[in-house]
Amino acid sequence: MLQLDLNNILRNKIPSLYGKKSSLPGKAVEAVLSSIMKVKRINTFLAAHEGLEGHSFIDALFEELDFSYLTSSKDREKIPSEGKVVIVSNHPLGGLDGLALLKLVLEVRSDVKIVVNDILLQIENLKSLFLAYNLFDSGIQKENITAIDKALKEEHAVIFFPSGEVSRLTLNGLQDTPWTRGALHFAEKSRAPILPVFIGGRNSLIFYAVSALSKPLSMFLLPRELFKQRGKTIPIKVGDLIPVRIMFSGLLKGKTLLKTLRKHVYLIGNNKKGIFVTEKNVIHPVDPLKIKRQLLAATLLRKIGEKKKVYLLSNNKLFPDVIIEIARLREITFRKIGEGTGKKLDSDPYDAYYNHIVLWDEENLEIMGAYRIGVGSEIVDKYGAAGFYSSTLFNFTEQFQFHLPYSIELGRSFIQSKYWNTNALDYLWMGIGAFLAANPRIQFLFGPVSVSNSFPLDAKEMIVHFYQKWYGNTYSLVMAKNKYRIREEQLRNLSAIFNSNNYKEELKLLKQNLRFFGMSVPPLYKQYTALCEPGGAQFLDFGIDPDFQSCIDGFILIDIDLIKYSKKEKYIYSNLLFKEDIQEPQFAYQT
Repeated sequence: MLQLDLNNILRNKIPSLYGKKSSLPGKAVEAVLSSIMKVKRINTFLAAHEGLEGHSFIDALFEELDFSYLTSSKDREKIPSEGKVVIVSNHPLGGLDGLALLKLVLEVRSDVKIVVNDILLQIENLKSLFLAYNLFDSGIQKENITAIDKALKEEHAVIFFPSGEVSRLTLNGLQDTPWTRGALHFAEKSRAPILPVFIGGRNSLIFYAVSALSKPLSMFLLPRELFKQRGKTIPIKVGDLIPVRIMFSGLLKGKTLLKTLRKHVYLIGNNKKGIFVTEKNVIHPVDPLKIKRQLLAATLLRKIGEKKKVYLLSNNKLFPDVIIEIARLREITFRKIGEGTGKKLDSDPYDAYYNHIVLWDEENLEIMGAYRIGVGSEIVDKYGAAGFYSSTLFNFTEQFQFHLPYSIELGRSFIQSKYWNTNALDYLWMGIGAFLAANPRIQFLFGPVSVSNSFPLDAKEMIVHFYQKWYGNTYSLVMAKNKYRIREEQLRNLSAIFNSNNYKEELKLLKQNLRFFGMSVPPLYKQYTALCEPGGAQFLDFGIDPDFQSCIDGFILIDIDLIKYSKKEKYIYSNLLFKEDIQEPQFAYQT
């Protein structure tokens, strides 16, 4: 039977009470503390709910105490439904507040842990949700640190109370004691965003009076305070995410950074704007069954085995939930590589009239990835050249505009991070190939291709220089509105490094140099250039996109006639061999 063992706790924490000659002092202290801490009452509850664990145990405890919390639906939506995040909060109650926050996050996602001290680990029913870490132990806690690192590496949410102890009554009201750096250390190490939370509530005046006399003694009153919360409801206010690039920009460091974050949390509690620049949390996932139902009305381009399908969405009014989920997954994916809009969704007006190619996983009921494609003839007829997304980033010459009716614009592509090391991109290209097979009059593919902000500046400039040298175009068919320019000194260095006429050797050199930064050639740069014979893929210019964290965009133009025969066989001609898998699409260029 799981019980709170006060004897064991005291022997570990205050072994001097149990001397070799006599254990009477220890037993006397035990008796007094057992009464103060309501140990018998706690153990009665534990015995009655021995079979409950995790979320179910918290529910039972809250029901027993008639205790609850209040959070607005708007604040609930600020909790990320996936991906690593460090959640920091004040600690007003010293127990139930942590369980309330844990319960709130569990209602959004199941992969959450809370960092607690070793005493709370005595509660076996909650051990699966706990990560041990003593904020006041200056010694090495190798196992504890490894466990927290592992949780964040596996993209979990981890809750910290940086004060490490319950809030105290001060001249400025109820306040946390000074925060320790543990939460920020793990956030910086794992590159996890910070979610600030403020919890309301307070303990009894007796607790604060004892606390003023002796902090250690007041800690033994916390179990008693738990029962004094009976019938109460505490407010929980959730702030917007603080991105890594803001929190660890280097402008604030050490204790100043810690104090500023603490102040940010208390400002949220007072319904005021925080100090740090924040970004909106991505909306929570759309019901996968809604997506599956709507995809039944889409054009099936390819079946890949029994579990994966590639669809074309061409009348987007039929697929509202699919479009929302695409925009949600885009934002999540792009944030992971240092881009993203910072909004709840990566959506724009072009989503409404562009087509979408979607890779659907039938087994896991989720979108693996997607491409947005603009049919040139349709866009030119309805909106002119200004109707293309690319036109917001690049100016089109008259010569280039002549090609637009015979082209499709590719862009806003993404693969969910869990599928990055799979054939997902290849499967999407089978969908693009099906589109091209059904539209033989299309001659060109074009669109912006970004270089992730996760690349160091030197690596970005190396990539731009290489692709300008080997895939550049002497004709100015398009011009970036915010042209990207390599630093003059770096341009001289790169010209000296890449000074041969041997493409294969210089590609090898590029890969070697990128490995030095822990990076590799961006997947789409590799994919597009590998598609074509020499001259088939051209980067017409490079610009900066101010709406996506100022990432670099290269404008790619692909001549379909110059796509390698082996690639045409794989992506385009193969569709002619799998007609039983393909619905007859109603495309603009049906012949």
